[in-house]
Amino acid sequence: MKAVVRVLCALVLAGLTARSAAATTMVFGNRGAFDAAVVGEIVDNFNGILGAGQMFSAFNPLVVDGVTFSSATALVNVTNKDFYAPSFSYPSDFIVDSANPGPDNTLDIVLPSAVTAFGIDFGSLFSPTTGSLSLSNGFSEGFVGTDTTGSVAFLGFVSTDPFTSVQLTIDNENWVVTDAIRATDAATVPEPATLTLTALGLAGVVRRYRRRS
Repeated sequence: MKAVVRVLCALVLAGLTARSAAATTMVFGNRGAFDAAVVGEIVDNFNGILGAGQMFSAFNPLVVDGVTFSSATALVNVTNKDFYAPSFSYPSDFIVDSANPGPDNTLDIVLPSAVTAFGIDFGSLFSPTTGSLSLSNGFSEGFVGTDTTGSVAFLGFVSTDPFTSVQLTIDNENWVVTDAIRATDAATVPEPATLTLTALGLAGVVRRYRRRS
């Protein structure tokens, strides 16, 4: 019995070590599912930055509620949601890069503190959106987003490994962002914590068995 319990403890602790070494990241393409998976959510948008009647203003960087938006390839333009009306409009004021479309159109988003969840409503101006989102913890995800001008797609991440920045890359197009959503924690307990409790429980079994012996 003692040998069996020791083996079980060793296996669980080995699994804990392996799982802790590799962070788990969940990807969400649906805002509702993302909202259900996080707590402490904050939505940073670009409404209220422009003055009355102002259609756009250029920044680099742009700082909103402690979040820094910048681009190595372009200025960050805060743009009125109806700038392209009557052809199309966006749901809210948005940011767009000022560069000509190219293979390396990036937006860097630096957060004021480490988080474990982040989501973004994004699109492109005149063609289907493809590209990638990369987290500072090393995780990266390619995407194919909205193909309708004036609309945005959602992409969110929940990770067991906290991160402090995000980079958006749009391939051969101008990026458009209407909202950036950040949350401090996932709503569910990450698996490594569950494994820790299991390991402690088995260790207690070993101690009780030794006392009885």
